[in-house]
Amino acid sequence: IPSKHLKTGSMLVKLLRAKLVPHAQKVETTQDLRTKCLDKEICGLLLKGENKAPKYLKDAMQNLLKEFPNVSFASVDASVLYVLNLEEYLPELKDSQPRFVVFKKVSGSIEKGGDRLITSIASLPSNGVSYGQMSNLVGGVVRGTTITEKIPVLPTIKTRTKKLEQEE
Repeated sequence: IPSKHLKTGSMLVKLLRAKLVPHAQKVETTQDLRTKCLDKEICGLLLKGENKAPKYLKDAMQNLLKEFPNVSFASVDASVLYVLNLEEYLPELKDSQPRFVVFKKVSGSIEKGGDRLITSIASLPSNGVSYGQMSNLVGGVVRGTTITEKIPVLPTIKTRTKKLEQEE
């Protein structure tokens, strides 16, 4: 533990909680998305519609982390960031409603010299998410009962602008 975290007890507790308590990874760049989500066997990605997620959404993610310990989870602030090559598979962003998608790695990896990373997705059909819907989707992908759709191009993160949205 770095000495800067030993100044007060609360700083130490905060660091230990961040290290020990499972939590969804925050994704802000394309590289983050690839390392924290796409390169994992199965990953749930929450596209939050606003910076401050509602309490029910935080509770749902915490429950998913406990229910599926072998699945990685990540989140993107979709009000600021646009996930190119993914948003066309999802319901349109309306009224800052969160959206949820599950990636399942087909083959390859992001390692240098390795095969090209190929992944597939399964998403919730409608806008708005709940713990039950998210749990059923992740469980279906883990068990292999939910059909995933192979995507031809890996998603990338761009800053959300009106010009970019019009182009899409």
